[in-house]
Amino acid sequence: MKIALVDDSGFSRRRVKAYLNRMFPDASFIECADGEEALQQLPGEDLEFVVLDLVMPNIDGLELLKRFKEIDFQPPVVILTANIQEIIQTECRNQGCYGFMEKPVNEEKIASMVQDLGL
Repeated sequence: MKIALVDDSGFSRRRVKAYLNRMFPDASFIECADGEEALQQLPGEDLEFVVLDLVMPNIDGLELLKRFKEIDFQPPVVILTANIQEIIQTECRNQGCYGFMEKPVNEEKIASMVQDLGL
């Protein structure tokens, strides 16, 4: 199982990775600090899912979703953000987002997301 973590916060990536590692000890992770890095590293990868922050430098999460859609690279994407407004959720879902987790993340939220993904 391969999981991508796209977030400009190294702390946030480490925290999510730690929770997911407990649930999936054999998982491998691709970590990206922004959308630009994700566009370079992720297309072509066989990913179980992507955890994506919305607010990042260079290419933000919403723009990355749009670009993934344009190149027909659409693994399940879960948005991890403090901005969970309905208008943002609607726009993200229109671009192919699977679901949302509100920051700050904790093990319970991660477990719920994993269950929603059917993993």
